Amino acid sequence: MEDVWVDPEFQGQGIGRLLVKHCLEFSQQSALGKVIVVSDPHALGFYQTLGGIQIGNKPAPLPGLPDRALPILRFDLNQTQ
Repeated sequence: MEDVWVDPEFQGQGIGRLLVKHCLEFSQQSALGKVIVVSDPHALGFYQTLGGIQIGNKPAPLPGLPDRALPILRFDLNQTQ
């Protein structure tokens, strides 16, 4: 999945959870075995509460933050929901 965002004004209302669950259910019905998410660092806990398992990091340095990395998570579809 890429670029799944909820406008800050609407965060905390379950919209993101519904979007991600829908994507995971669709992927499972499409016979995919897993979904990989490259997350914003601040969304790591959100994805983990939905069953995502961190499997690595992708370097994403920014000016002044040379060690910044994006968490990579895997959803095993036979274990979600």
